[in-house]
Amino acid sequence: METPKLNTLKKELQHLSIQELTAHLTRLAKYKVENKEFLNFLLFYQHDTDQYINEIKGIVTETFDELPYSDYSKIKPLRKLVRIINKHLKFVSDKKQDAELLIFFCHKYIEKQIYRTKLKALQSIFIRQFVRSQKSIEKLDEDLQFDYNRDM
Repeated sequence: METPKLNTLKKELQHLSIQELTAHLTRLAKYKVENKEFLNFLLFYQHDTDQYINEIKGIVTETFDELPYSDYSKIKPLRKLVRIINKHLKFVSDKKQDAELLIFFCHKYIEKQIYRTKLKALQSIFIRQFVRSQKSIEKLDEDLQFDYNRDM
Protein backbone atom coordinates (compact mmCIF):
# COMPACT_ATOMS: atom_id res chain seq x y z
CA MET A 1 0.00 0.00 0.00
CA GLU A 2 1.37 3.37 -1.01
CA THR A 3 1.30 6.34 1.37
CA PRO A 4 -0.82 9.18 -0.04
CA LYS A 5 0.61 12.64 -0.53
CA LEU A 6 -0.04 15.30 2.10
CA ASN A 7 -1.97 17.43 -0.38
CA THR A 8 -4.39 14.57 -1.06
CA LEU A 9 -5.00 14.09 2.66
CA LYS A 10 -5.55 17.81 3.11
CA LYS A 11 -8.21 17.88 0.40
CA GLU A 12 -10.00 14.92 1.94
CA LEU A 13 -9.94 16.49 5.41
CA GLN A 14 -11.62 19.62 4.09
CA HIS A 15 -14.70 17.57 3.16
CA LEU A 16 -15.20 16.17 6.67
CA SER A 17 -17.51 17.59 9.32
CA ILE A 18 -16.28 18.84 12.69
CA GLN A 19 -17.50 15.71 14.48
CA GLU A 20 -15.67 13.46 12.02
CA LEU A 21 -12.48 15.52 12.36
CA THR A 22 -12.69 15.32 16.13
CA ALA A 23 -13.16 11.56 15.99
CA HIS A 24 -10.20 11.14 13.63
CA LEU A 25 -7.92 13.36 15.74
CA THR A 26 -8.72 11.55 18.98
CA ARG A 27 -8.19 8.21 17.26
CA LEU A 28 -4.85 9.42 15.90
CA ALA A 29 -3.78 10.72 19.32
CA LYS A 30 -4.68 7.40 20.93
CA TYR A 31 -2.01 5.41 19.09
CA LYS A 32 1.20 7.27 19.83
CA VAL A 33 2.29 9.37 22.79
CA GLU A 34 4.12 11.76 20.47
CA ASN A 35 0.90 12.43 18.53
CA LYS A 36 -0.87 13.19 21.79
CA GLU A 37 1.92 15.54 22.90
CA PHE A 38 1.88 17.33 19.55
CA LEU A 39 -1.90 17.73 19.71
CA ASN A 40 -1.49 19.11 23.24
CA PHE A 41 1.03 21.65 21.95
CA LEU A 42 -1.25 22.69 19.08
CA LEU A 43 -4.29 23.12 21.31
CA PHE A 44 -2.78 24.79 24.36
CA TYR A 45 0.66 26.25 23.59
CA GLN A 46 0.77 27.18 19.92
CA HIS A 47 -0.02 30.83 20.63
CA ASP A 48 2.27 31.03 23.66
CA THR A 49 5.46 29.24 22.67
CA ASP A 50 7.49 31.21 25.23
CA GLN A 51 5.61 29.49 28.06
CA TYR A 52 6.15 26.12 26.35
CA ILE A 53 9.90 26.76 26.04
CA ASN A 54 10.02 27.81 29.70
CA GLU A 55 8.38 24.51 30.68
CA ILE A 56 10.99 22.62 28.65
CA LYS A 57 13.72 24.66 30.36
CA GLY A 58 12.20 23.54 33.66
CA ILE A 59 12.52 19.92 32.53
CA VAL A 60 16.15 20.54 31.53
CA THR A 61 16.94 22.16 34.88
CA GLU A 62 15.23 19.37 36.80
CA THR A 63 17.12 16.69 34.86
CA PHE A 64 20.47 18.37 35.45
CA ASP A 65 19.69 18.72 39.16
CA GLU A 66 18.89 15.00 39.43
CA LEU A 67 21.98 13.74 37.59
CA PRO A 68 23.88 11.01 39.43
CA TYR A 69 27.37 11.58 40.76
CA SER A 70 29.10 9.04 38.54
CA ASP A 71 30.08 10.27 35.09
CA TYR A 72 29.21 6.93 33.54
CA SER A 73 25.69 7.09 35.01
CA LYS A 74 25.11 10.56 33.52
CA ILE A 75 25.24 9.37 29.92
CA LYS A 76 21.80 7.77 29.74
CA PRO A 77 19.81 10.64 31.35
CA LEU A 78 21.59 13.21 29.18
CA ARG A 79 20.86 11.27 26.00
CA LYS A 80 17.23 10.98 27.03
CA LEU A 81 17.14 14.72 27.72
CA VAL A 82 18.55 15.45 24.26
CA ARG A 83 15.81 13.28 22.71
CA ILE A 84 13.16 15.16 24.69
CA ILE A 85 14.58 18.53 23.63
CA ASN A 86 14.68 17.46 19.98
CA LYS A 87 11.09 16.28 20.08
CA HIS A 88 9.80 19.50 21.61
CA LEU A 89 11.85 21.65 19.26
CA LYS A 90 10.27 19.79 16.37
CA PHE A 91 6.86 20.82 17.74
CA VAL A 92 7.78 24.50 18.10
CA SER A 93 9.75 24.75 14.81
CA ASP A 94 11.01 28.27 15.52
CA LYS A 95 14.70 28.98 14.89
CA LYS A 96 14.97 31.59 17.64
CA GLN A 97 13.60 29.33 20.32
CA ASP A 98 15.61 26.43 18.94
CA ALA A 99 18.81 28.39 19.52
CA GLU A 100 17.62 29.62 22.91
CA LEU A 101 16.90 26.13 24.24
CA LEU A 102 20.13 24.64 22.90
CA ILE A 103 22.16 27.46 24.45
CA PHE A 104 20.31 26.86 27.73
CA PHE A 105 21.28 23.18 27.58
CA CYS A 106 24.94 24.11 26.98
CA HIS A 107 24.89 26.57 29.89
CA LYS A 108 23.49 23.92 32.23
CA TYR A 109 26.08 21.41 31.01
CA ILE A 110 28.92 23.81 31.74
CA GLU A 111 27.35 24.92 35.03
CA LYS A 112 27.38 21.32 36.28
CA GLN A 113 31.02 21.01 35.14
CA ILE A 114 30.38 17.80 33.26
CA TYR A 115 32.84 18.94 30.58
CA ARG A 116 35.76 17.96 32.84
CA THR A 117 35.17 14.27 32.22
CA LYS A 118 37.36 12.03 30.13
CA LEU A 119 34.41 9.95 28.92
CA LYS A 120 34.09 10.37 25.17
CA ALA A 121 30.31 9.79 25.26
CA LEU A 122 29.70 12.70 27.64
CA GLN A 123 32.00 14.96 25.68
CA SER A 124 30.30 14.12 22.38
CA ILE A 125 26.85 14.93 23.80
CA PHE A 126 28.00 18.45 24.59
CA ILE A 127 29.92 18.89 21.33
CA ARG A 128 26.92 17.82 19.22
CA GLN A 129 24.58 20.20 21.03
CA PHE A 130 27.10 23.03 20.86
CA VAL A 131 27.58 22.58 17.09
CA ARG A 132 23.83 22.30 16.62
CA SER A 133 23.29 25.55 18.53
CA GLN A 134 25.91 27.28 16.37
CA LYS A 135 24.10 26.11 13.23
CA SER A 136 20.75 27.32 14.53
CA ILE A 137 22.26 30.71 15.44
CA GLU A 138 23.56 31.08 11.88
CA LYS A 139 20.00 30.82 10.56
CA LEU A 140 18.80 33.82 12.60
CA ASP A 141 18.83 37.54 11.79
CA GLU A 142 22.10 39.39 12.30
CA ASP A 143 20.90 41.20 15.44
CA LEU A 144 19.82 37.95 17.07
CA GLN A 145 23.01 36.25 15.90
CA PHE A 146 25.07 38.86 17.74
CA ASP A 147 23.07 38.43 20.95
CA TYR A 148 23.14 34.62 20.93
CA ASN A 149 26.82 34.44 19.94
CA ARG A 150 27.58 36.67 22.92
CA ASP A 151 25.67 34.21 25.14
CA MET A 152 27.64 31.31 23.70
